[in-house]
Amino acid sequence: MLQPSVTDLLNRAAAAERSGQPTQALAAFHAVLQIDPGHPGALLRVALSLRQQGALLEAENALVQAAQRSAARALGAAALPIFVELISLLQHTRQYEKALNVIERGLSQFGELPGLVWEQCECLDALGQSGKRLQRLNRLAALQPNDPVVLIALGKALLSSAAAPSAIKPLRAALSLGYQDEAVSLMLAGLEIHVGELAAAETRLRAMLLERPNHLGVLGHLLSMALNRCDWHESAALEARVLTEIEQGHVHLALSPWTLLGTHASPDLLLRYNRAFNEATRAAAPALPSPKLAHDPTRRLRVGYLSSDFNAHATAMLMTRLFELHDQSRFECFAYSYGARVEDAYRTRLKNAFEHWRDINDVSDAQAAAVIARDNIDVLVELKGHTYGARLGITDLRPAPIQLHYLGFPGSVARSSIEYIVADETIAPSAHDRHYAEKVFRLPRSYQANDPLRARPNAVPRSELGLPEHALVLCNFNATYKLRETFVRIWFDALSKSPHALLWLLDPGKVGRDNLLALARTMGCAEQIVFAPRVAPSEHLARLAAADLALDQLPCGSHTTGSDALWMGVPMITCLGDTFHGRVGASLLRAVELPEFVAQSEDGYRERLAAFLAAPSLIAKAKMHLAERHRNLPLFDTAAFTRDWEDMLYTLTTTEPR
Repeated sequence: MLQPSVTDLLNRAAAAERSGQPTQALAAFHAVLQIDPGHPGALLRVALSLRQQGALLEAENALVQAAQRSAARALGAAALPIFVELISLLQHTRQYEKALNVIERGLSQFGELPGLVWEQCECLDALGQSGKRLQRLNRLAALQPNDPVVLIALGKALLSSAAAPSAIKPLRAALSLGYQDEAVSLMLAGLEIHVGELAAAETRLRAMLLERPNHLGVLGHLLSMALNRCDWHESAALEARVLTEIEQGHVHLALSPWTLLGTHASPDLLLRYNRAFNEATRAAAPALPSPKLAHDPTRRLRVGYLSSDFNAHATAMLMTRLFELHDQSRFECFAYSYGARVEDAYRTRLKNAFEHWRDINDVSDAQAAAVIARDNIDVLVELKGHTYGARLGITDLRPAPIQLHYLGFPGSVARSSIEYIVADETIAPSAHDRHYAEKVFRLPRSYQANDPLRARPNAVPRSELGLPEHALVLCNFNATYKLRETFVRIWFDALSKSPHALLWLLDPGKVGRDNLLALARTMGCAEQIVFAPRVAPSEHLARLAAADLALDQLPCGSHTTGSDALWMGVPMITCLGDTFHGRVGASLLRAVELPEFVAQSEDGYRERLAAFLAAPSLIAKAKMHLAERHRNLPLFDTAAFTRDWEDMLYTLTTTEPR
């Protein structure tokens, strides 16, 4: 009897498939392989059957052979289903490197088909190659500019990168195409607030609030906006609603603990919310094998510093000299940087200061933690906390035996992976220990590092700044969200009684200016308010020296802003709060030996400010003190601070259980 040809068998298999007879179809494909063992189409159908039966390795082998044979026979686009199935199987079995190799071959053979690029992005995501994935998502968005799923994936990838503000464009595009997702809308609103596109953010948030009047994430964003435009009537109402929701145990990922620093939340409530927020945001990924502290005293202590701010950022401006002064005979220091790869003077100093520099921008948290673990770090210093762009997921994986938080977030991070927080006795007296989830390590001079090598420019003439030559110039250059009505009223009341004084404020924008001036007019001091534009840090220092007295406030006080003023010889008056972020000003003033500028209450602050305005010689005396002794004061004695810091690091490694 005449044997059927390959064509006959393929026709028979196709007919069996159409009539719902898979067994007969599979038999026909096997018969094809008896005649032509490398037939790509038959190998594909057999592989599909093997996969359905759970014979995954045999299915993979058949698909690999089919792909090879299709290339040898130059099948072109007809071979695409083989590649698609092989990629799917390799992803199913978590063989992502193999899948990537197949995808690369497919892209080379078939061109940049959107489906292949998408699967490439999926594999890169699984492998933690975030940098390359972002590049390919950008390419995919160019190929499919009207696909909301692609645009959302690109936006979320950008959010996790140093170019987070760039996520606005794809997220907006996705929503305009009809994509509906509450979390995406909140992400977008938060970004719009971050870059100052407040009108767009408010429109989005108001619409969401109509649907859910008690939405904690929306309320938090609206609160931030109200504070930043000095709308204290609305901010008071929003703050009350936010704190009520938190007291009832609610938490939302869009309400960062950072936002609560601008509220009157009690220390206990802040700690409770931070813990709940951490539980909601902590990744489920398993930690690395728990590293044991086994520092060999015959080798240098290995210290890692983890941050996105190793450039001209407040953190670097404060800490660079500490890194430069580290005793390299005793310490081996590593920088783990995941911020923007910008090149500036601070970045150059930092790279020269660190013995080891690791860029971890383009890798996953798990891969970054693995890098830290391989470096055998003894102490990991996390510098971001709950600030914008932080990657606490890295510390969650426990890459170092001792992990502490410093400087970035002024308060308890309340992350179980962070054992210590650094403060001083003024900021965190032992009576406040219950407000911290971490053990508090108190430095003896000041918790804040400083850089005594930074510029201390001569004062810009007042005439160039729009300031009267002989006025008593009070200033506050804090971010606008820190300004609260209680303290602004104290300042305005003092101005109304001191016509020789004026108040110099950082320009909050038109709405904020209008609100401030409306209040000033009711208190009779509108002509004594001067607004300063935002300028580069070096220009800011030069103009700061033209002021006479800096004004601090609660609930969130001056931090870098305060030490900037003191560095430029401008004393500051503060009020001692009951939280970390409300006590930094007092710590700074203690460290420049000006305790008389620290009030214990709002009434005391009001009285002390009035006394200083009535006796400007007291301010002049403090200015002389700062001018003559600034490099020798504890706040700016970075060599002594470094010794304290290094003693702390060694203390931690000797007191921790081994």
